[in-house]
Amino acid sequence: MNDNRVSRESPSPRLRIESIPGLDLDDALDRVMGNRALYESLLLIYRDQYRGAPDRIEEWVGRGEWQTVEDLVHSIKGTSGMIGAVAVYQAAEPLDQHLKETIQTGIPPPGTLSLLDRFLAELRTLLTHLDRAAAEGSDSRGNP
Repeated sequence: MNDNRVSRESPSPRLRIESIPGLDLDDALDRVMGNRALYESLLLIYRDQYRGAPDRIEEWVGRGEWQTVEDLVHSIKGTSGMIGAVAVYQAAEPLDQHLKETIQTGIPPPGTLSLLDRFLAELRTLLTHLDRAAAEGSDSRGNP
């Protein structure tokens, strides 16, 4: 008999995701029908895709490239919501609105830079924790 049910437990998790702050694991695992291996793969893709994003965003802000900043923040916001990265998503939400206003007026509204700092801090924190979780997951299996 073929059992198509998916367990929330993976036989050998690659990431120690339970220790990562800012993730809503229940919601995220529900989105992938309990497939922990798939979720862990999505987290690694997220980490790899956005690893350099904080530095790029700071560079673009310095050059006044607000549309480029908004495009990336908006993308990160959406992806963060999909993977249950609530801390990053919640930091991106008001920043995204400020950036849209900045694009329209050419001037960042008051508070934009503090929102940007909060967003970058949350994103860097998540990326750091994903790196650490991946390293701990590898160590627990005896891999390099």
